[in-house]
Amino acid sequence: MTVDRQALRPTGFRVFLIARAAVWIAGGVSAVALPLLVFEHTGDPALVAALTAVEALPYLAVGLIAGALGDRYPPGRLAALCCLVCALAGGSIPLSAALGLLSIGHVFAVAIVVNTALVFFDAATFAALPALVSTEALPHAFSTSTGVYSVIRMAIPGAGGVLAALITPTYALLADTVMMLCAAALFARMAIPTPTRATPDASVLADIGAGLRFIARTPIVRALTALGVGNAIAEGIVMGLLVVTVVEVHRGGTGGAVGLAYSMLAAGGLAGSVLLPRLTALPVRAVAVGGLLSAAVAVAGWVWAATLWAGLAALAVYQCAAMVVILNGVSVRAQRTPGQLQSRVNTTARMLAWGGQPLGALGAGAVVGAWGIRATVCLAIPILVATAIAGALVPMGPAAAGRDPIPDERRRAVDEAAVTRTAGEGSGRC
Repeated sequence: MTVDRQALRPTGFRVFLIARAAVWIAGGVSAVALPLLVFEHTGDPALVAALTAVEALPYLAVGLIAGALGDRYPPGRLAALCCLVCALAGGSIPLSAALGLLSIGHVFAVAIVVNTALVFFDAATFAALPALVSTEALPHAFSTSTGVYSVIRMAIPGAGGVLAALITPTYALLADTVMMLCAAALFARMAIPTPTRATPDASVLADIGAGLRFIARTPIVRALTALGVGNAIAEGIVMGLLVVTVVEVHRGGTGGAVGLAYSMLAAGGLAGSVLLPRLTALPVRAVAVGGLLSAAVAVAGWVWAATLWAGLAALAVYQCAAMVVILNGVSVRAQRTPGQLQSRVNTTARMLAWGGQPLGALGAGAVVGAWGIRATVCLAIPILVATAIAGALVPMGPAAAGRDPIPDERRRAVDEAAVTRTAGEGSGRC
């Protein structure tokens, strides 16, 4: 299908993409700097894993509320406010260090504040993109955004690792603060309309209930969300011990090699995003199961590789497979979700799936001292295999055999009916 350039509304979409890129750059720097900061100050792998868990917990705590609010308030203003909060919180770390007041507790508190703000930021962007581009241009817009994100995630962590080595992880976070302030300024200038709601007088709890009911009543969305939990638990284990695996298992130092590992993760993610469209002719179930099993094999390669470079190659394969599983679930969910429920359903489903990440990271942190790094990371393998077996058996309904056979005209009618039904059933519950 040829996409009309005018349908992309270039000015708004380009500004949106530039602002998002600034947030992604900030995230790439902090993804390297924060774990390194904790490890250099404590030398404790369990605390590094705990940081990963803490960074994922806000989705569990406020994901439902953020999804509901994302369908209520102007996305541009909400995104700008979230970026400003992130900039102020992140900037407090180098400021405290300069004053001699920095503590590990402060670092963890900042991680909680920043990642809580980013949950609301995600909810805002889920609502923003459909308001900026036409329905026909959405796949192209998502593809463009994913490509920009993947390139940034390949380049920035490596640069962040070098920056951390040059000026310390603490002061590398100044780059994070600057980029977040730039993003806040861009989002604040964007006039993105507030999403139209089917039941304007419904309470926040009623809106939350509408999203939950849709997930619970749609077999394929429900099943893929459950598989996402298993995938996320394994990811929590791998990511929670990523820095210490590079430093202690592969003897990769503490700066550039860690950044390179994050860049390889981004390269694998880019490969997965390129690969998935070529797998859409396959059944949804087959893609999910195949991705999970491939990820399990790659985890073994990551921890048992004889050299750092071989391990990094396996790490890229792992992320490619994991990304296929993630994007398979996300794309099917987007195809099956009514437009006016996008923020609630996507944020809620991501919250449920990402809930597995802190479980994996906390579990890894709890046993790594007794089991060692290699054995602990290998816990991800049986989890991925068990999730794949569940994916082969769990009911997904007839939609698992295809992608989206509903024409656009019929989809709009289905969307309106679904929104009215789910909102109406919960409008009286507070």
